[in-house]
Amino acid sequence: MDSRPTVADSRKAGSAVAGYIAQAHSMLEDFDASWDAEGSHCKDRILKLLRDHHAPLERDSFEPGHVTASAILLSPDEKSVALVYHNKLDRWLQPGGHVESQDESVLATAAREAREECGVTLDEDFAARLLSVDVHEIPAHGHDPAHRHHDFMFLFRAKDADLSCSDESAEVRWVELGDLPAYELDACTTRGLTQAIGD
Repeated sequence: MDSRPTVADSRKAGSAVAGYIAQAHSMLEDFDASWDAEGSHCKDRILKLLRDHHAPLERDSFEPGHVTASAILLSPDEKSVALVYHNKLDRWLQPGGHVESQDESVLATAAREAREECGVTLDEDFAARLLSVDVHEIPAHGHDPAHRHHDFMFLFRAKDADLSCSDESAEVRWVELGDLPAYELDACTTRGLTQAIGD
């Protein structure tokens, strides 16, 4: 059987990508980033990427970069946050990553990454929402040059406290909110946590 994509397959894929981009653009336009000067600047940069770049979702689109999504994942009692120790970047981070073909929206990307990297079931009774946006540098690794991630960060809550680690990470753990400063998290994660904890 010929497994090559048909014209109909290509059109369907193109329509899905266009829908993803339109949804992300609409969500970001409605997002209030006025509380944070850096976040407001990043919002403008991501809107420009979504509006002007021909392939803003492709992970091999290195200039000016591509869309990613991440998750601030609360424990069921909302007293801790899940952090993963990322092998490539050699630091503690919130779960997150690149857009994949099955993702219907940027929220779906963040939810999938939370499930995959932390092994959790997300609490469907919790209203997930956009917390923050950020544009940050990713260092060169292997064949990939240095580039920028244009990241949407969402807030989720886990249904239970069981965690399991993915192949991309060395460890995943719950960290109590008061212990987070010891993990020297980057500025974009800190901004998102500020919003989450403020709630």
